[in-house]
Amino acid sequence: MGVAKSIFLVLVLLVSLGGFAQDKPEVHKINGKKYYLHVVEPGNTLYGISKLYNLEVDQILAENPLVKSDGLKVNQTLLVPVTSENKKELGGLVEENKDFLVHQVQPKQTLYSVSRQYNIEIQALLDANPELGGDGLKAGSSIKVPVASIKPEKPSTLSAAAPDSLQGHIVKKGETLYSLSKQYDVDITMLKRANDGLPIGLKEGMVLRIPGLMAEVDSTLIDENAADSMTIVYEPDTSGTLDLALLFPFRVSFPDSGQKDFTINQAARVSINFYQGMKFGLDSLFQDRENPVNIHVFDTRADSGVIKDLIASNRLDSFDAICGPFYTDQYELLCDSLMRKDIPVICPIPKPSKILFKRSMAVKTTPSMSMQLHSLAELLAAEFQDSNLVLVNSNKVYDQDNLDFFKARYREALSVPDTSREEAIREIKLWDINNESLTMRFGDSGNYVLIVPSNDRVFVSQLLSGLYDMVYNSDAYHFTVIGLEGWLQMEDNLDIRHLHDLNVTLTLSTYLDYDDYKVNNLVKAYRNKNGYEPDAYAIQGFDLALYLKQRFEQEAQDWTVHPENYAFHGVSQHYYFKRITEGSGVENRYIQLYRYNQFRLKKVASWPLAKNK
Repeated sequence: MGVAKSIFLVLVLLVSLGGFAQDKPEVHKINGKKYYLHVVEPGNTLYGISKLYNLEVDQILAENPLVKSDGLKVNQTLLVPVTSENKKELGGLVEENKDFLVHQVQPKQTLYSVSRQYNIEIQALLDANPELGGDGLKAGSSIKVPVASIKPEKPSTLSAAAPDSLQGHIVKKGETLYSLSKQYDVDITMLKRANDGLPIGLKEGMVLRIPGLMAEVDSTLIDENAADSMTIVYEPDTSGTLDLALLFPFRVSFPDSGQKDFTINQAARVSINFYQGMKFGLDSLFQDRENPVNIHVFDTRADSGVIKDLIASNRLDSFDAICGPFYTDQYELLCDSLMRKDIPVICPIPKPSKILFKRSMAVKTTPSMSMQLHSLAELLAAEFQDSNLVLVNSNKVYDQDNLDFFKARYREALSVPDTSREEAIREIKLWDINNESLTMRFGDSGNYVLIVPSNDRVFVSQLLSGLYDMVYNSDAYHFTVIGLEGWLQMEDNLDIRHLHDLNVTLTLSTYLDYDDYKVNNLVKAYRNKNGYEPDAYAIQGFDLALYLKQRFEQEAQDWTVHPENYAFHGVSQHYYFKRITEGSGVENRYIQLYRYNQFRLKKVASWPLAKNK
């Protein structure tokens, strides 16, 4: 092997504006209460912010519970309550650094009143501002308040806001959560979580915290003498009970020191975060004893030549399990070559179910669209038979396969003969969406559960708008609209009133539910160890690590042949595998239904039910 190198991939924290704004900020009404919005800047402290807004620290903490639990972070937007005192005038603080607070003298203020305001001795003020000895205080002038001489009730309130892994983005006119999620390659859910749920939505000029990337693939050996197609190999020195190979497209390059526009593509982003999540999971499991799981990392890039070289070298033959590659042609090539070696090959990212065909050792942890529809059909047949189910046909050519597949699976779940296929569920076709066409199909009243297997943005938006008008104008209608996972990406362009009043329910394969204590505990533990928050792929990597460790410690021999016999409940993903046809691989079929409620998604159902082992 060649020279050892460590790979550090960091998104630099955006430097925010210095000092405090002197103009009185805009008042926002949120949930019936009035607030100022304060964007935390480098050097800010809870003490300084409280003095700026003429408040007690506890008043700020009461409105910002995350600050109380996790501390003050640069670029956070704080809800600052408007009171009768600070509505008239703010506290006079205009700047803050580690040594001094700069206070702007207000009319009629004296040295005594300033010393009382900051709980500091008058002599300390005179020592820091010798010019005051002769001229005294003048309204509008600035004086320095030495931080070291302040005696707050809680010294921790003088701790400066900590930089975190999140970079800041100043919101521009016309930008939306959807456009920003695409710009920064992050989920909308993660954007909201990083900004305390965005209680007032996006506002032009506000600083939005962007979940950043700060990942390290440690102890990686770069073999400079190896073939160009095999650029990175990381193999641990110690032996363990489980040898796991990760074949991921890290595509790492080392920029020159003067290169300022070094970027990481989405495939590498997913790879690094997934690896970090797996590593964190294993480290957490084996804190006090030797880790019996060895992770071997190979950078496969987007080149099938990498896979061919690894196959020819027989280096993969001794592994207990392989995770990856990401690309379909690479994955199929590897599965076919290892067919007779009984080594499970795990696909951890969304792929069509066809990659499993005649590949008995293939394992797909993320259900495809067709598998999600299959599970949804089973769930509705089992739990919603008494509901007034209606299948909505968008009349779009590209949605027809989803419609036909769902109807066939629903008929199977009901054990309805093939000749009665069209009668198993009512179907309506919508060529044009308006009040007349909807009233013609739904009558003057009714309680309906609509299944809409379409990801067409225009159609979905028009359908929800038309149904909302019916509900708004008449209490005789009640709709529950069941949509697809892809609707999450449309969320920013859909009216929140439509989502709530129509009980819009999404079929999801994985979801970071921050109301779940397991998710919150994991995020805090990960952040405490690494200094930044995990993204969805890191948590999926964590789940997969725990699953593999569990299976190989308990039923290793049987699991490699029959993974469909074992269920697993993780933090964001649960595994219930299904082998569709004999001789083919297995696919996770677990889905969750989340419904919009109180401006967030809440879990209402899941399938399969926890009945198998």
